[in-house]
Order: sequence, then C-alpha cells, then structure tokens
Amino acid sequence: MAELEVADLIEAVTRRVLAQLGQVDPGRSHGDVSAQATGPYDPTRPLVAANWKMNACAEGIVPYLADLAAADTAVDLLLFPPAVLLRAVADEVIRVGRPDFGVGSQDLHPQPNGAHTGEHSGALIRAAGGTWTLVGHSERRQAGETDAQVCRKIHAGLDAGLGVMVCVGESIEARRTGATFRVLRNQLLAALGDTALQPPAPQRLAVAYEPLWAIGTGEVATLDQIQEATAFVRRVVAEIYDFARARDIRVVYGGSVKPGNAREIMSEPDVNGLLVGGASLKGPSFRAIADASALVVATRRQP
Repeated sequence: MAELEVADLIEAVTRRVLAQLGQVDPGRSHGDVSAQATGPYDPTRPLVAANWKMNACAEGIVPYLADLAAADTAVDLLLFPPAVLLRAVADEVIRVGRPDFGVGSQDLHPQPNGAHTGEHSGALIRAAGGTWTLVGHSERRQAGETDAQVCRKIHAGLDAGLGVMVCVGESIEARRTGATFRVLRNQLLAALGDTALQPPAPQRLAVAYEPLWAIGTGEVATLDQIQEATAFVRRVVAEIYDFARARDIRVVYGGSVKPGNAREIMSEPDVNGLLVGGASLKGPSFRAIADASALVVATRRQP
C-alpha cells in the first residue's frame, strides 16, 4: 500500500496542531442531540444495522420488535425502515422497552426545508422519531447520486443532530482492475473531507464498506478482502481526522450478510459491525446476526 502523500500528511498534522492550540475542538460535533442514548460510548460494541430498503419486515413491526427486544444487549442495533414506517418503528421500539435501539432514515435531503416534493429533511426525520440516517448507499449512487451530494447530505444529517452512516464501496470493474483503494479513498475524502476541521464525535458517525458487487447478489467478499478494505477505510479516516478518531469510529461491513456468515465476518480485526439487507427483514434472522456479533466481542474480551 502506498505511503501517504506529503500534502495529505501536512494537512493531517496541521489539523492536529490546530486542535492542540485550541483553534479546533477535536471533540466538537454538529448539532446538540446524541445520536443514540446507550450510555457512555464504547467503540468496541458492535453496530449492527438493518436496511429494510423498500420493504416492510416480514412478520409485521410488532412481532418483529418483540423478538428483537430479546437480542443481546452488548450490541448497538440500528433500524433503517422505509420513511413511511419510521414513526411506527420508533414508537414500537419505545413500547418494547429498548429505547437504546437506533432508528433512522435510509436517506435525507440536504436542505432543511423547501419545495422538494417527496423528500424528507433531517428535521422531519427527527420529528418522526429518527436518530440516524443512512447516506451514500450503493443503490442511491447507482441511481445517480454524486460524491458532492453525499457530502451535503452528511452535513445535513449532522447539523440536524442525527448520527450518520456513510456508505462507500467499489464496483466489480474497479475490483478487477485493482482500483478498489483509489475508489474508496476518493469517496471518503469527498464525503468527509469538509468535516475535518469540525469533526463529528465518533458515536455520531459510522462508515459502511459495501462492495457493490456483493449487494443483494448472494456473493460475499472473502474475509481477506473484507479485512483489507475495512483497514484501508480506517486508514483514510485517520488521514482526514486523526488516528484516535479513526480508532473510535466504527467501520461496518455490508454485502449479503446472513446468520451463517456474520460471526466470521465480525471476527475480522477492523470490522466493528454489519449493515444487513435482506436478512434483516425477518426478526429471528436479524436477531441471530446481532447475537453472533455480540458473541465475537465477548470472546475477544475473555482473558
């Protein structure tokens, strides 16, 4: 892997020096609302997210949440239902006694309000009970979303007091031609570079590595590919912010995650969680993935 370019290194050092001089608060974040009320932030806790896409959960919201409420409490769970179900899911999360679960939107508009028919702002997500938003998912990018739009949406989410999970990932063509790292680096710099001097608190940001060729295809990247890519993502996050923040921001993997492969994926050193698509539509399946993730962390902590 190539060394950092001199300009990048100078920029990273400059940010750290400014922070030490008090000109930039390294812990300062956009907005005033905590993204997820789970007590003190612990970056070693897995973050396991369910992206329902344009689907409802298979068994209905009430039985789904009733089953999920019994999931291992050592995992931070995050639900991304369709926007029209956001309030119903948020209310049911409270009713089953798991207010620590995060609930979020699959997208948001970069403007806080206005004549944007069919869109929803960060404020509207918050009003519906949302605490997170997903940004830059591969399916949005394939529909024409640009890196510049992803960047604006990240700012909008943070300014609205939401936690933001930003997705990055390469196409099969980029993987085959050896361009994976270049694609990931460009996406991350475009998405997060503007937040470098006012970085979000680690609990307000997560990065999901989702190779486009493994989204909804049933194909999963090899464990070596997952570890290599998530480690590289963390390295670029360190370039943008600093090494301490890169250590504390959770990097998750998304791409045909199922109960049968969750544990081995979570065992990779730089994987802090999972972004789950189809397997999250059934409560028992998603709960099994969450519990498998918790088991990996418990095993790591054993003396």
